[in-house]
Amino acid sequence: MSTVKHLFNIAVDLKVTAQEHEVWLYMCHISGDRMILTGVDGGSRGNDDAGVLVGRDVREFIPFDKSPFELAGDLLTKWFGEWMKTDYSKPLDPIGWFTRAHLPGVYLWAPSPAAALIVLKQLARSRQKRPHQVTHVFVCQRLLWQEEWKRRLAKEMDLWFILYPGQYWPHENCEPLIIGISFPMSNSKVGPWLVLQDRDKVVETGRALSEMSKTCHVSVRNYLRELWAHPRTFPPLPRSVVR
Repeated sequence: MSTVKHLFNIAVDLKVTAQEHEVWLYMCHISGDRMILTGVDGGSRGNDDAGVLVGRDVREFIPFDKSPFELAGDLLTKWFGEWMKTDYSKPLDPIGWFTRAHLPGVYLWAPSPAAALIVLKQLARSRQKRPHQVTHVFVCQRLLWQEEWKRRLAKEMDLWFILYPGQYWPHENCEPLIIGISFPMSNSKVGPWLVLQDRDKVVETGRALSEMSKTCHVSVRNYLRELWAHPRTFPPLPRSVVR
């Protein structure tokens, strides 16, 4: 109750400070690790001497405005480059979301959580314009996922999985990464024309990669390297993660 009371007091203070402007309180899910980091977790037990409970701005602790490459740039650059090989290029900047990404090519989208839904809408437009000529890789921290962009991600990606904190995504970032891949539509006269249409294999692969990432990011990378080269063959998964 002390935490709720504190949040209510913050809301009152914001209303007074904003004067004639509207203030919206937006609730979202964060991990238990981040609750501890912000100090909110301790508030429920009467420990009000850390984080937001001593007056620090909650925005310091929740990186809605930070892209994955801002938080772990060199590590992620290495990891993505090792399986995308020559197709790897720097993540699109915000201008590129609306311009370059709508031309033929391979694109890496790495938005901040606050911009994820906007990015997925632009990615969808790119796919509609050039279904046979674009490949998209999407990566974003799992914040605002349930509230804003989970459904859109599942619709636009052929394959997606969770990369849990580990070798290439530091544990201090708390929430894992969501990574999705959208391959071009096949020109073959025989289906499936979209990788997503092979539903059973897509779901099995996504779950297996998520499970693999809990123990070894290198194993995930090695599998993605094979899948990236031949997306419609679905290379066999390691026996240790196949259920």
